[in-house]
Amino acid sequence: MAIFFSCDKNQGRILNDNFVQQDSLVATQIPIKEILNPVNMVLLKDYIVIQNEYLADENCFFIYQKGGDYNFLFSFGRLGQGAEEFIAPSIVNNNVDNELSILDNARNVIRKYSVTSRSAEKIQEIKLKDIAYPFQELSYVNDSILLYRIMYKQGNVLYSYNINTMSIIDSVNYESSFKRKMGNKYNSTLDVFNFANQKSDFVVTFNYINEIKNGKLNSNFTFDKSYSTKLNADNFTPYMDNALYNNYFYYM
Repeated sequence: MAIFFSCDKNQGRILNDNFVQQDSLVATQIPIKEILNPVNMVLLKDYIVIQNEYLADENCFFIYQKGGDYNFLFSFGRLGQGAEEFIAPSIVNNNVDNELSILDNARNVIRKYSVTSRSAEKIQEIKLKDIAYPFQELSYVNDSILLYRIMYKQGNVLYSYNINTMSIIDSVNYESSFKRKMGNKYNSTLDVFNFANQKSDFVVTFNYINEIKNGKLNSNFTFDKSYSTKLNADNFTPYMDNALYNNYFYYM
């Protein structure tokens, strides 16, 4: 099952002829009136969680039944400085069953919730320590290991991190040759990358480089040597919402 957000009904688009095989998807349109501006989404075992944009006096996370009429069930998670509120929340990828993890980047905290049809009950709160900043785009490898990235002036680096020991395990740098070739004209945003993983396998894509890097974590969760796959496609610029399922990589 694949679920997408649609901002309008315009069917006009430009296809890239370099992609050898093109498939058309037939979608069932399901109006979602509760969300003003969705920014992220995750599928749990029985539910869909949609994150709304940051709005004062509005909940951040909206829970829908997965399947059937996709009924709206409830929402939760206010912005604020309170103990159970969020300052800068984002969904952690690769959740298990009906457990939902949310990172509050400003607090360096992961809150884990058990989601039912009526509520999201907090079952764990993890305070991250000794982590590289500014970190973002967290994803579970397993219940103890995370992958996360930092970008821009601090470097474009992917880290593996142990939640139990609160320590960085390993890192790999994904800066290109842009800085060396461009000199003073270089901007660190040129090396921005996104990643997706399924357990120990991961894929890295870049905003301005026509290339995919595949990689794998070793048994001790250090980075095995990544290798590149040159794409047979021009204007390939995946910039967000990457996902890796079995042998299939999805990007937007």
